[in-house]
Amino acid sequence: MNSGAGAAKARSARILLVEDDPSHARLMQNSLRKIGGETHHVSTRAAALESLAQNRFDLLLLDMGLPDGNGFQIQEWLNEWPVAPRVVFVTADDLAEHAVRAMQGGATNYVVKRPNYLSQVVETVDRVLQSSARAEGPYSQSTLKTIASNLAGRSAAMVAVRRAVEETVSLTGPFLVTGESGTGRSLVSRMIHSAGDQAALKMRVIHSSELTGRFGARSLEDALRTNGIGTLVVEAIEAAGSELQFEALDLIDRGLDSSLWARGTRLVVEASRDIGQLVAAGSFDPKLASRLANHQVVLPPLRERTEDVPSIVEHEFRRLSAEVGSANLELAPDAWMPLEVHQWPGNVNELLYVIRHAASTADSVDPIEKFAIEDALRFARIEYSPRAQFERLERDRIRSALDHNDWNVSKTARALDVTRGWLRRRMQALGLGQ
Repeated sequence: MNSGAGAAKARSARILLVEDDPSHARLMQNSLRKIGGETHHVSTRAAALESLAQNRFDLLLLDMGLPDGNGFQIQEWLNEWPVAPRVVFVTADDLAEHAVRAMQGGATNYVVKRPNYLSQVVETVDRVLQSSARAEGPYSQSTLKTIASNLAGRSAAMVAVRRAVEETVSLTGPFLVTGESGTGRSLVSRMIHSAGDQAALKMRVIHSSELTGRFGARSLEDALRTNGIGTLVVEAIEAAGSELQFEALDLIDRGLDSSLWARGTRLVVEASRDIGQLVAAGSFDPKLASRLANHQVVLPPLRERTEDVPSIVEHEFRRLSAEVGSANLELAPDAWMPLEVHQWPGNVNELLYVIRHAASTADSVDPIEKFAIEDALRFARIEYSPRAQFERLERDRIRSALDHNDWNVSKTARALDVTRGWLRRRMQALGLGQ
């Protein structure tokens, strides 16, 4: 089936299979033994995210419907990684629009569970492992600067971002990463985790809504101690209530036992809003903001660094060309104009969406024409409209509350102060149903 370097790569490959049906999981694991390598199986979204954060995988076989979410949520989470495993969907979901969305999101293939689908899975996995570069990670110090180059752009703002990330090698936390949605906050958090000795340690990502404050059932200190030696990333610190802010300030000031920090524990907090503006509005503790600002990485919105658009496009073209093994993709001269005047409310994520969409519909030989870019931008205006972005934020908020309450709808409804009926309707509308 494979030979030479490709065979060696397959035999050493690590595959994560995300499948909630035990019988299908066993069938796929047995079939993949023909190729070799290691196949690890998990059955939930939460378990998949934990495995991906703590281990290196070359390929992700991803089911669409999971008990605690769906495959798109995992794919979106991976899209901001500097180096991520290849993704192949293997699902009973045969909706054409879902297949298109998966491929536009960067999936290598979309296999539907029909009779004899196992042979297609084996062929696809074998081809992907032979044609794609091995996904390296966790990342050592020697590769940190290479990874940082994935924050593409030559603007002064991005040069400053890369320099700030590289300096984290010699610093201890806490670290603050700020930037609008789509600017690459989670990518930077993983790069901070990858610096120095942290590369071999585990990383855990939680939302601030999962922490109830110092006097609640679950505190930030509990989360840090449970995580142990490694990196704890707290998303949406701007949403933290006064109790959690008080506890965070207290932990930072007393050092949470200096020996624990010295052994390698790191705290990274992310914010989608400017902390200084929150302080001015009276919703954020100025002392905590001052402590967090000591080690801060600020990601500028794309509309403020449009000179970086060509670098990002060229970087993504190189990645896409290498992924499919084709000649280099390029834009027709007049196709740049729509990209230059667009305001990019979805930032880099929106630009990547446009490029992937245009590349998926364009001729593989000729340059991508202006009409293909304009067509992709029309889809992006819907995907990254204020309503769509609000729904993504709501989805994240509800999903975090569900995770915190073990997906118990009654408990989650009480925590969110809503009715069970409303919550069930929103879960269904937002793709969070079981």
